[in-house]
Amino acid sequence: MIAERFIYGFPRSLESRRLPAEFDAFAFTIPYEGQLPLAYNMLQALSSASSQKFFTIVGGSSPTSNPDIYLEFFDAVYVGELEPSVHLVVDALLEPSSLLSSVPGIFVREKESFQRVYADNLNTIPHLVKPIISDVSPITEGYPLEVSRGCPMSCKFCIGRVIYSPFRWRSLSVLKDIAERIVESTGVKRLTLIGAGLSYVPHLPQMLEWLVNKGIGFSLPSVTPSLIFKIHELIQYSGSRTITFAPETPSETLRRHIGKAIGNEEYFQAAFLLRKRIKNIKLYFMFGLPDERKEDLTQLQSFVEKFVHFGFQKRNIKISATPFVPKKGTPFEDEGMPSLEELERKAGYFRRLRKEGYVVSIYPLKAARAQAVISLGDRKIGRLLKLLIHKYGVRGWLKLPETELGGSILQR
Repeated sequence: MIAERFIYGFPRSLESRRLPAEFDAFAFTIPYEGQLPLAYNMLQALSSASSQKFFTIVGGSSPTSNPDIYLEFFDAVYVGELEPSVHLVVDALLEPSSLLSSVPGIFVREKESFQRVYADNLNTIPHLVKPIISDVSPITEGYPLEVSRGCPMSCKFCIGRVIYSPFRWRSLSVLKDIAERIVESTGVKRLTLIGAGLSYVPHLPQMLEWLVNKGIGFSLPSVTPSLIFKIHELIQYSGSRTITFAPETPSETLRRHIGKAIGNEEYFQAAFLLRKRIKNIKLYFMFGLPDERKEDLTQLQSFVEKFVHFGFQKRNIKISATPFVPKKGTPFEDEGMPSLEELERKAGYFRRLRKEGYVVSIYPLKAARAQAVISLGDRKIGRLLKLLIHKYGVRGWLKLPETELGGSILQR
C-alpha cells in the first residue's frame, strides 16, 4: 500500500508527484465547517483527473460533530479519534464495500447510527517525531507537541469538549521523551504545545520549566490567567513574545452565562504580570452570543484599555472577533444566530477599536452563517449545499440569498 499527500491547488501528490488516477482511495481531514466547500472542490478536481471511481472518507472535528451532512459528499465518515481504529480502517480500505461499515467509528449511508471513538490513554498513542517535510509545507514555526485532548471547562458554545471528551493528557515523562526525540530527529529548538485544555494539565508548569532548562523554546495556544499566575516567570525564557487569552466577551456576566467562569480581574492581573515579559497580547472575542445585550458590548472599550494601561502598545494588542456559530451537540445548538444586519451592528464595536490603532480582525459574517448551516444541517441540506457549490463555485455560493442556504436553520 502507498499513502501520499495531496494539497489544495496541486494536481500531483507531494511525495512522488503521482497523478490522482494512480490511487484507489482518498482520505480528507476537515477541522472546521468552512473547509468543506474547498474539500468538495478538490474532490471534483481529483475526479476529473481520474478516469476510475475511487473511494472517499473524511474525518476531523467538523465531521465528528455532524457526520450526517458529510455523507452527501463522501462515501464514509470517521467519527472520533483515528488511532484506536487506524489499522482496521487501513485494512478495510482494501475492501471498502465489505469491511468498512463494521469498523468502530465508521459511519456510512447504510448505518442508522454511529459511535464516537477515542483513545483511552494518550501515553500509548504514538506521537509523530520525524515528519515528512516537503517544499510546500516546511516547518516555519515551532514543532507541534500534543500535550492533551479534551477540556474540563463547560463552555456552552464549544464543540471541543463534546467531541474530544474525556479530558486526557500525556504524562510528564512521556512528554519529555517525545520532546527529546523531536529535537534529535528534526533539529528544531522550539516546540508549540497543543491542547484545548492545556492550562489545566497538572504538570504543565514542570514541563515548561524542563524545556527552559534544556534550552528549548516554546509557544502556547490560548491560555487561562490561572496558568499565567504559575508560569509568568518562565515566559521570558520561552522565546515567545506573544500570549493569547480568549475572554470571548468583555462582559463578566455574559462570560459566566456562556459557561466560562473567569473574571475580568483575573485577565488584568495576568496582563500585569506579563507586562515586562512579552510584547504582544492576543485577545479572542465572539459576538452575537445568546442573550448578549448592548451593555455587554459597550464594555469592550474599557476592557481592552486596561491592557494599554499596563504598558502594551495598541499596535501590539491583536484582537480577533468571530460571530457566534451554533454547533451541533452543544448546549447552544438551538440558539440560532442574529441576522446579518444585527451582526454588522455588533461588529461595529470592534471596527471602532481598529480606528483607534488596535489590530483587529473580524471573521466574515456571511461565511460564519454558512458555517452554521453546515454545522447544523442534515443530508437534505447537504444535497442542496453540494448543488450550490457545484453550480456557483467555492466562494460564489456564499453570495446567494440566505433563503437558498438553509436560512431557517439559522433562525431556529
